Formats: sequence, structure tokens, C-alpha cells
Amino acid sequence: MDLTVYFLPGEQRVPNHANMDADAAQDLMTSIHKLDVLKAFCSKHIQQWSSVPIQVNFECGHGLPPLPCEVYGFKAKTTELLRQFQYVENPQTKKMERQERACPPLAMIQIDQPDRRRYEEYLNEVADHHMLRFAHLCFDDESNDFQTRLLLLMCSLKPEPKDEVS
Repeated sequence: MDLTVYFLPGEQRVPNHANMDADAAQDLMTSIHKLDVLKAFCSKHIQQWSSVPIQVNFECGHGLPPLPCEVYGFKAKTTELLRQFQYVENPQTKKMERQERACPPLAMIQIDQPDRRRYEEYLNEVADHHMLRFAHLCFDDESNDFQTRLLLLMCSLKPEPKDEVS
């Protein structure tokens, strides 16, 4: 599977997911995380990795805590990975407009067990201390509060350890 259409910002290459059946969607969601698929994507688009880790904090905004992450610089084979699209509201029209911006050549190389623990701790922090704010942000544009209430109820469910499925 070529991940180019999912990770690079080319407008014409993005497939129409509305016509994708459930099996194809499931295949996509599991394939993009497979090691061989990721390695093929990297070998196609990345020329060289830096060996020096860079600590960054991903800012979620809206009062949510930052997520610490270790990334590495890379030298891209093309300019595709050096740009990103951001959607900003035009103050005159009040419509979202796409703007192309420079993107630093940074990426994660792998996720190890300490990373997994750190990300799990981050999710626990958000779930335990910021879920009310997060739930309202997720569904801010909805006309009713059903999804917000459902998410909050699901998060308040505390199963007994014997009930948890691993």
C-alpha cells in the first residue's frame, strides 16, 4: 500500500473515502501502521535521518496539556514533506481557507515502551483532569449535546479489573 495519498498534502491524490466500503476502510486503517508499509514510505520520501533527538511539546491548545515527544530531523528526497496545509478562517467571509505553509522536516522514528508509557500517562491525564473541556471541544459544532454526553458517560465508566478486556 502506498501511503503517499494519505500523508502528503497533494490535493488531487486524496481518495474519496465516501465511496470506500467498510472492509477497504478497515484495511487502510490497519495497513498504514504496518512496519513494512511505513518503511516503504520512508525509503521513498526520506533521504537521510539525523541521529540527534529533538524534544518537542505538541500543543493541543484549548487548555489541554502539551504532549512531550521525541522527534528526529530528516533530509527529504522531495519538497512534499516540507510543506503542510493549514485551514484558517477568513475574517471577511468567515469561511475556512486552506493555506500552504512550510513544514519542518521532523518525524518520529519509532515508538518504544517508554514512549508508550508516556503517551498512556498523557491520555490518562486528559481523561482524568481535562475530559469535560475535551468533550465539549470535540463536539462544539454539533447541534445537540448527545455525543458530548455519551463521551463523558463512557469516560466516567470505571470497569472492575476483572471486567476489562486486554
